[in-house]
Amino acid sequence: MNDDTTGASPESHGDREEIARLLPAPADWDPPHEQHLRHRDLLMHHIDHDQAARTRPARRLLRPAVLALRPRPRW
Repeated sequence: MNDDTTGASPESHGDREEIARLLPAPADWDPPHEQHLRHRDLLMHHIDHDQAARTRPARRLLRPAVLALRPRPRW
């Protein structure tokens, strides 16, 4: 009994080779050196900016003080 769903048939190996032949070559994952340096500089800039933002004290919102007075009871 040859089960076609398991991929154990001898034709499946030939299909894989044919599909691999039809696909384009894998892309080159390494960017050019200049692009790598630019991305690294941008990343370092973002890190420096985030660290500088954390070291500054948080600005507090100034709110006017509200004094709530209760009316005096009339006796």
